[in-house]
Amino acid sequence: MRMRPVWARPIHFVYLLLDAGEPFYVGYSRSDMRLAGHVAKARAGKGAKNTIIRRILAEGRKLEWRKVAEGLTRPEALTLEAEMIANDIVLQLTQAPRSPWRNWVPAE
Repeated sequence: MRMRPVWARPIHFVYLLLDAGEPFYVGYSRSDMRLAGHVAKARAGKGAKNTIIRRILAEGRKLEWRKVAEGLTRPEALTLEAEMIANDIVLQLTQAPRSPWRNWVPAE
C-alpha cells in the first residue's frame, strides 16, 4: 500500500493565537510545536504579530492558542485559514486594537 503525500494526509489543523482571549493571528500547522516556533521568531522578528507576542511574554503571560479545526488535509487547512482571514475572523493587525470577533467560538 502506497502512503499518501504529507499534504494529502488529514494531519493538519488550523489555530488562532490569542491575546487575553482575543484572536490576533490565524495559521495552520501539522505540529503542536508551531507555537514554540512563533515564540522563537518573535524574539528576533519584526511586524505586528511578533510585537504582540513579545509584549505578551514581557508581561509574564503565556502565549495562548486554540485549535479551530483538526484532521484536515493541507489544502483543507489552507482553505479554512484563507476563509477566516477573508471573513475578518482575526484582528486586522493594521486596524483597531480590538477584534469584533472577541466572543467568536468555532463550530464543533
